[in-house]
Amino acid sequence: MLDIKSPGGLVIEIFKIVDTIKKVRERHRVVVWVSEAISAAAVTSMQCEQIYFRSTGALGAAMMIKGRDSAYGEELEKFRKEIGDEVERSGRPRIVFEAMVLAKAVLTYTKDPVTGRVTFHDRITGLPGEKVLSDEKDNLTFNAGPALDCGFSAGTADTPEQLGKLLGLPEWYEVSPYGRNIAKKLLDDHKACEKDLQKKEAEANIPRQNPCEMIQAKLATIEAALKWAQRCPTCIAPGLIQFKERVEQIQEQRKQLQKELAECNKARNG
Repeated sequence: MLDIKSPGGLVIEIFKIVDTIKKVRERHRVVVWVSEAISAAAVTSMQCEQIYFRSTGALGAAMMIKGRDSAYGEELEKFRKEIGDEVERSGRPRIVFEAMVLAKAVLTYTKDPVTGRVTFHDRITGLPGEKVLSDEKDNLTFNAGPALDCGFSAGTADTPEQLGKLLGLPEWYEVSPYGRNIAKKLLDDHKACEKDLQKKEAEANIPRQNPCEMIQAKLATIEAALKWAQRCPTCIAPGLIQFKERVEQIQEQRKQLQKELAECNKARNG
């Protein structure tokens, strides 16, 4: 089971996650329990056999972001095609995924009053009982109620005991807290890194009469960032390519500050 609370991540990592879940599903039943699954986390959730929501859960808005803006063109089309194929292979309609990726995509559904069978539509049809999930203004994001009503969700649970019943398990227990411990450590590291670097930056911004001491304080911040890069790479940058670029940038800053400090000390000592 994946217990997800995530605002998203890098597109480049999505393909790795999708491939990993596919391999795990060859041996195990994989389900997801959603607190928050936005963007890349939504795509991850849709690779699982069953999706369960917490009552306040949210899943969707899987737009592809490049920099601060939504991506378009060839990169977006590749993402839509390859991930859309995987979503379909997982037994979910492609148009549901499309409505999460594209803000202009419309998604509605109707339900047969006799059989309860749900049919999704990529336009407003005007059919009796039709319900609109997303319009032309916003990317689709499911909440627990609509997700369950249209069959996207397999159920809603707020406690492990409630989830166990929905999974058909009379009793259950965690074989190992290994995954949970990794997640906690990573979260703790991110918080500690943020706190440490904020403290170093605040110290570096304290006015000093001695210019060499100002440079030393800035250099201390850079050294701290490099130590965190070794201890927790994702604390510095979310992906491998971004991490390498960020470390190179920090190392260049250190080199420049070391040069400035040497010149400052030389001038100071006459």
